[in-house]
Amino acid sequence: MRRAAVRRAAVRRAEPPAVAFSSPVTFTVLARHPRSGRLGVATASAWFAIGREVPWVVEGVGAVAVQADLAPDLRARLIGRLAAGVDPEAALEQVAAGDPGWSRRQVMVMDADGSSAGHTGAACLPAAGHRREPAWMVGANVAAGPIWTVDLEPLPADDRHLADWLVGALRTLADAGGDRRGCRSAALLVAATAPARHDGAHRRIDLRVDDHDDPITELGRLVGVHRHVAAEAEAWNRSVADGE
Repeated sequence: MRRAAVRRAAVRRAEPPAVAFSSPVTFTVLARHPRSGRLGVATASAWFAIGREVPWVVEGVGAVAVQADLAPDLRARLIGRLAAGVDPEAALEQVAAGDPGWSRRQVMVMDADGSSAGHTGAACLPAAGHRREPAWMVGANVAAGPIWTVDLEPLPADDRHLADWLVGALRTLADAGGDRRGCRSAALLVAATAPARHDGAHRRIDLRVDDHDDPITELGRLVGVHRHVAAEAEAWNRSVADGE
């Protein structure tokens, strides 16, 4: 009897949402630490495995997010333009040219210097919009309301806590309404920095929660796990180098 109940629950979860969406919809935060320049992106959605499709970060180049009507190749094209020295506004213009789905897309770009640009297409499902601030930007579509207008906490003084700030920003957006269908997945990318410390905090963070009842809380737990594992790895590396 219990196995049958589990099978029925699995079938119910596999059913599509009551409203049909052709692409993942989400809310996303991009940030650059004002002191170190470290970049990060966090995203959450009612869609399965949102981290596979939306965010990307390249050390020393920039951070991007492409959502609403997905086009994963746009991420690489935008990063390529940033790497070539094109500013975010011009990069958006160049990528938009010839893209027949541009009116359905929501795109956010931030370069290594902190310059940013955003696009919310007129055909994005409401509520949809984005907002740029000096050190961060937010975008959302199919949101419960204009959650991108919510104020976020100041960035932490130490970039070791940038991941925590990004997860906290997702929580703030979710508490403001988030995705109007709920939230099932979340992801976090934080660029690596120079190894100035010996606790592993400089390492790249790449974490995903693909299907969970509370993916933002679970993402926060994984940040703690990452921090512990990175510190242990650094301690092991030092012991090997010291011949212990």
